[in-house]
Amino acid sequence: MSRKGREGKEMSDAQIDQAFVELAVQSRLQAQRAVSKAAKMYAARLSMNAPRNENKQGKLFDGEYEDPRHSADHIKTTRVKTSGLRPTSQVGFLRTKGLGWYMHFPDGGTVVRGSIHQPAQNFMEQTDREMFGPIMMVFKDALRKAGK
Repeated sequence: MSRKGREGKEMSDAQIDQAFVELAVQSRLQAQRAVSKAAKMYAARLSMNAPRNENKQGKLFDGEYEDPRHSADHIKTTRVKTSGLRPTSQVGFLRTKGLGWYMHFPDGGTVVRGSIHQPAQNFMEQTDREMFGPIMMVFKDALRKAGK
């Protein structure tokens, strides 16, 4: 993939990434804003792709109360942190009532001794694929505003 950069030249994703690191050095606030915007966009799309709880009323499950909310209600975005020169933000499922840990089962599927099989839904991978281009465009826009 490539995007047009300054003077109409094509920029590869690696070049956009390198330029964004340079932007983070020169204008930390602008880079953090771009990362924050990208994280919010990713969280919104993950919320749309996450599985929904079809059971409208809570029920007893393995002796514990099943949370009647959807998995999308448990998505969290962290504040932007700078690790080295890169500003980062994490998007994922909260670990309340074990849901964050549990979400890898519907995403990746399960096979237990060949008898129980839950097919993979791959909603996290789908979100990654869908959001790669739009997030790169957010970073490219931040670079454009900085004059890179």
